[in-house]
Amino acid sequence: MDLILKNGKKIKLHWSPLVYEYLEDYDGGLEKLLKDINSENYSFSVINFVIYCLISACSNTEMKYREALSLINPKDYNSLIEYVYRQITEQQMNSNIRQAKNTPKRRHGF
Repeated sequence: MDLILKNGKKIKLHWSPLVYEYLEDYDGGLEKLLKDINSENYSFSVINFVIYCLISACSNTEMKYREALSLINPKDYNSLIEYVYRQITEQQMNSNIRQAKNTPKRRHGF
């Protein structure tokens, strides 16, 4: 997904190891972040944190939280949220598939 920031800079959003590195800074770690995102009562601060991580990881310059969020056009916010949910869901499915492949098969009988 391409995103044009308010400053006119165009960045290509992509999920990468650097995004995970930023996400690890969430208070409580990745497990807590996934739990909070999947909660019915998530807050915008959780989504904003993920969006900040994504924009910071995909930008060529290091950004602070407020700076990254202030560069988002309000009209792009919903598509960003949808992108984040798609990526997180995809990553969770891939993780479940990897776990299933690595689980030893049980033999029946003795």
